[in-house]
Amino acid sequence: MVALADEYQYYRTHHADLVQQYNDQVIAIRALASGEFRILGPFADELAAIDSAAEEGWDLGQFLVQKVTPDIIVQSFHSRVSFA
Repeated sequence: MVALADEYQYYRTHHADLVQQYNDQVIAIRALASGEFRILGPFADELAAIDSAAEEGWDLGQFLVQKVTPDIIVQSFHSRVSFA
């Protein structure tokens, strides 16, 4: 499965509701083992969302950080960094 595919699908499926609630703000979305999704936010920027998610104990790479806008805009960042 593609990393973060479930979180992105949740964002697309619930886009209209998310725009109504979080327009022009940044949120973090994580799929839970129960099949439900958790949203953190809103935040002023992506770094604040990442910091807050890390404080919640969310592992980096296991959640989607997305600026909520009326248009769906996607940016993907990949890293080859590995921690042993």
